[in-house]
Amino acid sequence: MIVRLVSAFMVAAVLLTLLTLFVPQWLNGAWVVLCGLLVIGFGYLAFVYVRKTMTLLKNSKKDNPS
Repeated sequence: MIVRLVSAFMVAAVLLTLLTLFVPQWLNGAWVVLCGLLVIGFGYLAFVYVRKTMTLLKNSKKDNPS
């Protein structure tokens, strides 16, 4: 899992470097897109973690009916 994450960050860094070198006029738009993707990613992670937490709490209440 960590290897995939690091690989994805390395590929993203190379693509961003190529973007800044060859088409710097697109850089402002690229930052807006990257910020949007970051917000969407954080929102998705928050949704998934809240759902998993609710499932764990629900299962723990079933296992321990005290």
